[in-house]
Amino acid sequence: MKGGFDPILSLLRDATGVDFALYRENTVQRRILRRLALHDIGSLEEYRMKLETDPCELSALHRDLLINVTCFFRDLESFEHLNKLVFPRLAQDRPADAAIRIWVAGCATGEEAYSIAISLQEYFAETGHTYQVTIFASDISATAVERARSGKFSETIAGNVSPQRLNRYFSKVEGGYQIDQGAARDVCIQPARSDPRSPVLEVGLNQLPKRSDILWKRSEERYCPVTLRAQPRRLSCVGSVGIRVR
Repeated sequence: MKGGFDPILSLLRDATGVDFALYRENTVQRRILRRLALHDIGSLEEYRMKLETDPCELSALHRDLLINVTCFFRDLESFEHLNKLVFPRLAQDRPADAAIRIWVAGCATGEEAYSIAISLQEYFAETGHTYQVTIFASDISATAVERARSGKFSETIAGNVSPQRLNRYFSKVEGGYQIDQGAARDVCIQPARSDPRSPVLEVGLNQLPKRSDILWKRSEERYCPVTLRAQPRRLSCVGSVGIRVR
């Protein structure tokens, strides 16, 4: 990014550890300019000065750049591809003791990670396969990670989750639905910037867990890092999702 945006991104990087210079330029700039308009600030330099003395605004800008939009079974074409092509490929000639590991990068509030867990359990039930499964899910938004870990979702998920799946994988609770332990047990959700020894690291193909079988990343998302978008040959792109199969 050029000009007056660079000092703002440097402040964000120093304060949060997240380098938004690697993210989609137009989107990040638009979000920053929205904050200027909100405070009736006329220049990027004036806004930078505000950020230096206003930690609350710095946090608000950080949150604005991490807006998460997702839902259960988003993009049905991608989930059909998982069931018809990816899961059979993983199971083909696979030793019974070979665990399946999936990494959902940029998991937001967890809907897609749990959707994959449900889909894989349904595939096992249909085919008779049984494998230990771990779905690592990560996001740089701590707020989103906490919501994902809670496993509680609003009643609106009924618009994307069939009644059969709601009955089998969720419990009705006040104000929404709680995902059952049977569906959640395979999902491990962590902040992207956690312990470096963790298998969940920052998004970037050069940092993928070496033993992961699938990388699930919605590559058209406005916050898709350049390190991922720059290497399309290593992804199998299905619909709007990048799926890497080892």
